[in-house]
Amino acid sequence: MEWLSIEPLINGLFVMEIELRHYRYFLALAEELHYAKAAERCGISQPALSQQVRALEERVGASLLSRSRRHLELTEVGKVFYAQAVAMLRQADAANSAIVEVAQGRSGRVVIAYLASAALSGALPGIVYLYRQQRPHVELVLHQMDMEEQIDAVTKGLCDVGFIRPPIALPEGVALFDVLREPLMVALRSNHRCAAMARVRLEDLQDDTLISVHRKEGIGFYDTTMKACAAAGFVPRVEVISSQMSIVISMVAAGFGVAIVPASTRTFMPPDVVFRCIEGCDVTTALSMIHARNNQSPAVQLFTKMARDWARSTSIASVSISR
Repeated sequence: MEWLSIEPLINGLFVMEIELRHYRYFLALAEELHYAKAAERCGISQPALSQQVRALEERVGASLLSRSRRHLELTEVGKVFYAQAVAMLRQADAANSAIVEVAQGRSGRVVIAYLASAALSGALPGIVYLYRQQRPHVELVLHQMDMEEQIDAVTKGLCDVGFIRPPIALPEGVALFDVLREPLMVALRSNHRCAAMARVRLEDLQDDTLISVHRKEGIGFYDTTMKACAAAGFVPRVEVISSQMSIVISMVAAGFGVAIVPASTRTFMPPDVVFRCIEGCDVTTALSMIHARNNQSPAVQLFTKMARDWARSTSIASVSISR
């Protein structure tokens, strides 16, 4: 049953719990001022309507209608009750609509955590754009975070989804799927000795400082970088300047060293930086989305589905480069 409380209407201090149908019955009668028409409007019999209104008056403790043989009219208390009933029903209808909107994923909130490279890749903007086209009233909140922070936030329910670059260990309650898989490239300053080459062998860079987003063994893009260098037969001299890929590339422009980067980040091309294909490198990197397995939010579930659909529509969004 639907129940709402009503504030005091007359001098006495009383609070009532009244079913919404009683408000609707009274509203119909107050507007029609005719029992037969109001009963028909409410879909009940005239005696039943009369009984419900009298029961309502008993709960209020005052007459809501002045009755005579010829016509009905609202009493002063009835006029106040009518205004309250209109407001109450509007509020109830609005609340019901809001609940339905959230339940169907048409409104609500999705909190998204991401790595900077996710934004540069085009995957995150692409998924967000498609989602906003279908669910413009859902609030999307984006936070840039390191991977460990993302996993912790998703686990604790502080964020709904995250965009990371595996490998990394995940708690049992967190699921992962790839939305993008792409090759690696090297970012070089335009006056680097290898900048004029169409393709660069990694072993030709073994004497250069390699700028990385972090230096955590077996985790994320650092692990991918080390695998690529190991395949080329050397261990690089790594320097960590920033956890943001855009800053890493900017530091290449500043002459701090070279960088191995996901191919999609070449869309961020500051002056004095060139991107080159890596000769003979089969190592790739994935951009993946994480989410809590038990997240029941319809808005979040739809976002997850659309991310999967986006990945499938682009065959896991493989980024190709001319080799």
